[in-house]
Amino acid sequence: MRGLNERYRQALGPDVDALAHLRQHVALPSKDAFDRYDPTASLSAYLTDSAPSLAAVPAETWRAYAAEARAIIDSTPHPSVPWHLLWNADAPHEQATSQLREAELVHITWAWSYVSPKGRNRYIANRVFGAQDVYEALVESEERARHEASREHQRALMTPSLRFDILKRDGYRCQICGRTAAEGARLEVDHKVPVAAGGLTVPENLWTLCHDCNNGKSAKEL
Repeated sequence: MRGLNERYRQALGPDVDALAHLRQHVALPSKDAFDRYDPTASLSAYLTDSAPSLAAVPAETWRAYAAEARAIIDSTPHPSVPWHLLWNADAPHEQATSQLREAELVHITWAWSYVSPKGRNRYIANRVFGAQDVYEALVESEERARHEASREHQRALMTPSLRFDILKRDGYRCQICGRTAAEGARLEVDHKVPVAAGGLTVPENLWTLCHDCNNGKSAKEL
């Protein structure tokens, strides 16, 4: 494992050493927040906000390191155990693989907890993250960033000219309640499938709604 670490330390950058024994603890405000807490999402946010140099390393580099580290761990031989100790035959192997995992360049202990107001109930959980988890967190972060960029792009496509074309096509009438501007309706052009759900800014996915119907529809897909 030492040789593998030396080979990848330069590619991953000097800041990777900070992840070798990183410990994070998050105190949560309620039991519900504790039950719903997602440590993987927190790891992704940590890498993006607090370790940008590590987040900037290509995800493929993290994947390659994680794969080679996993191969080393998986190839750890099972030591010979006397017959009278077979009941605990896996213990030496588990200890050896545990030591190898701790020797990885990435060994993050992430804990989260909740303590009730009077201190009667205490809940704590933790998870250990390795290089594979960093890789998956960065891929998730990249996909989220692409999705956000796509959403902004789709909203930017809604030009005044396109709005006019949709209003004209729909006869200047709300496509849900049928009211027109002459009847006091405030008309708007909206997406049938919301942009947040992957909807595109194309005529087939746009329609005319009055303000009241549009507010009632919210981000629902109709």
